[in-house]
Amino acid sequence: MARNKRVVSRKEYTCDVCGEKIEKGVEYVNVWNYYSKWKVHTECFLNAPRSRWESSEYTGQVYDIQDDWYKYQDMEGTISNVEDLLDDLQSKFDNMPEQLASGSLVEERTDTVTEVLDELNSIYDDYEQLEEPDEDAADTEKEDYENEKDDIISRFGDELDNLL
Repeated sequence: MARNKRVVSRKEYTCDVCGEKIEKGVEYVNVWNYYSKWKVHTECFLNAPRSRWESSEYTGQVYDIQDDWYKYQDMEGTISNVEDLLDDLQSKFDNMPEQLASGSLVEERTDTVTEVLDELNSIYDDYEQLEEPDEDAADTEKEDYENEKDDIISRFGDELDNLL
């Protein structure tokens, strides 16, 4: 897990993301993770994907899925990404010795992803069943449609949060 701390540079450093110099007296982010220590421009840190700062492969994959959802709001693509995550977890679980598999973190995550995937598919079915009102429809019908669509999109994003 990464720990991030904003500090002011007391000497010149090089940003580990963009390679540019971090001048003395400039604020930067000092990122500590399990394996190493990075010094990063604040802007580079804020614009880099969250998965870059995670040492957990699972958490990094979930962050990427969530970031893609909030960026593109593509339900089919997001469901496909969650299915890929489930396949990855399932293969890890299948390759574990039986003594370690029962009650393992991989098993818990597999169960969680399966439940979330079922709910995402249910929400997607609700979205597919929405019927867009005709152009001649009353404003209240159009408003109801937009509210229901926004509610479904919000539920989809909330369900993705359950992956962590």
